[in-house]
Amino acid sequence: MTSMHSVPFARHDIVRVGVIGCGNRGGYLLNELLAVDGVAVIALTDMVDATARAAGAKVAQAGQPAPAVYSGADGWRRVIDSDIDLAYIATPWDTHAAYAVAAMEAGKHAA
Repeated sequence: MTSMHSVPFARHDIVRVGVIGCGNRGGYLLNELLAVDGVAVIALTDMVDATARAAGAKVAQAGQPAPAVYSGADGWRRVIDSDIDLAYIATPWDTHAAYAVAAMEAGKHAA
């Protein structure tokens, strides 16, 4: 097994984040992300359209540009395929690992 301990990563003044899952935990984590200087939430998704739209409105209300908002079964893939640096995944355990692996395979960081 190899370690990522000494792998250099490019420094970003603004980290572009995509949020996958905007329900209970994801909604809370979105608030935390919006409070961090240097974070731009540029894409988000939830299986429930109204939840995704409400999260998008929250981003805009926080003073950031309106993010791309997706919903439904393929929303997670659309977020990963967008121009993000980090996929922040707040989904149930049975999808969480697969989404994280897909994000990393796409060259994105995953949390």
